[in-house]
Amino acid sequence: RVPTVRFGKTEIAMPILSLGCMRFQQSWNRPKPVVQSIDDVDEECQDNLVRIIRYAHQMGVNHIETALGYGCSELQIGAALKTLFEAGEIKREDLIIQTKG
Repeated sequence: RVPTVRFGKTEIAMPILSLGCMRFQQSWNRPKPVVQSIDDVDEECQDNLVRIIRYAHQMGVNHIETALGYGCSELQIGAALKTLFEAGEIKREDLIIQTKG
């Protein structure tokens, strides 16, 4: 399991590794949006993302980092988390989700 450290002056246990999601997208959506909904994402691509998040969580990496500028990363992560939440594999309160505008 990945070790954690206290985050600043809070009591949040932050893993020393983060799941950076810049490359977790099917498309950068440039120059125009290619992926506008989860239905536009290949099933194999999305299933791989679910497996990656599941494995990271099992290893103790609960900090997920993404950004609006990362193509359709936010869309795909949201759908992947919904799948894992509904399956009861991960709880929302067990994650630290960071996004940037």
